[in-house]
Amino acid sequence: MEKINMLLKRHKILIFAVVIIIFIAVFGGYQYKVYADNRNFDNNITQAESYYKSDQFIKAKGYYQAALKYKDSNDIKKKIKLCDDMKSSYDNFNNGVSLFNKKDYLNAYNSFKEVISEDKKRYDKAKTKADESATLYINDQIVKAKDSANKAEYQDAINCMAQVMEINSDNKKVNELESQAKQLKSQYESQLQQKDKQDAINNARSIIHVTSIYTSEPNTASGVDLHIVWTNTSNKVVKYAKFEVVPYNAVGDPQECTIRHEPSFKGQATGPINPGQTWGYEKLWENAWYNSTIVKAQINQIDITYMDGTTATLDKDQVQYVLN
Repeated sequence: MEKINMLLKRHKILIFAVVIIIFIAVFGGYQYKVYADNRNFDNNITQAESYYKSDQFIKAKGYYQAALKYKDSNDIKKKIKLCDDMKSSYDNFNNGVSLFNKKDYLNAYNSFKEVISEDKKRYDKAKTKADESATLYINDQIVKAKDSANKAEYQDAINCMAQVMEINSDNKKVNELESQAKQLKSQYESQLQQKDKQDAINNARSIIHVTSIYTSEPNTASGVDLHIVWTNTSNKVVKYAKFEVVPYNAVGDPQECTIRHEPSFKGQATGPINPGQTWGYEKLWENAWYNSTIVKAQINQIDITYMDGTTATLDKDQVQYVLN
């Protein structure tokens, strides 16, 4: 029995020793892993910070991401996002400098404005260069606007000023120039409209001149004759001249023929009518309408066919240019 007890004691001691060894191994391994993870985390952070300070943001981001494998950290996640923002800010600053040197001041201004406040190395410089770019751009645009205005290209001048206003809407000089350009444009367009109208009048009068248009008193059957006296003012021989005419009563309301029930009458003069020749003094369209209330008539359209086959048409507005 004594031997058996001794064996049991030894067996218990052995088991206890094994448990202690296993515990030490497991605990020691865990402690070592924690130590190793902390060391790897710190090493990656050290590398990341070094690259960050030297503006190598892509490499810094990589080391920050590697550090997260060993320890989760919201601060490191923010720094990873900041690396992206700083890379963009760094590129915008350098791009702004390049554009500025090329005298592309507007795009340089826009690039400098994208430099973020977290970018301590470049932010103040970027603000100064943005202001300088804006000033140079505005001065260039003012010169271009004045040049365009001198060439009567007023819309270009207005566009120049409008672009400046996107940068500096409080610039009094720019506001004044834009206002002047708009006023000049309005005057210029008015002159163009007057010129276009005069050209249209001259063109119409180079085709025909209507001396008079009138209607006769209604006859006993309420028939009303139409008289049109006109001169061929073109340099061509007229083959046919067709007149579309609308009748009116004494209060200015349009009328129609009570028999044919047509709102207008189309009368044709047959040539040849030579250049400078007048037609209509001894001619008329008998009973153009049957309506006792008709007292006057108005030409809505004139269609001319010349002996050489060419044609000319005057619409209602153009007809007014050829009347006395």
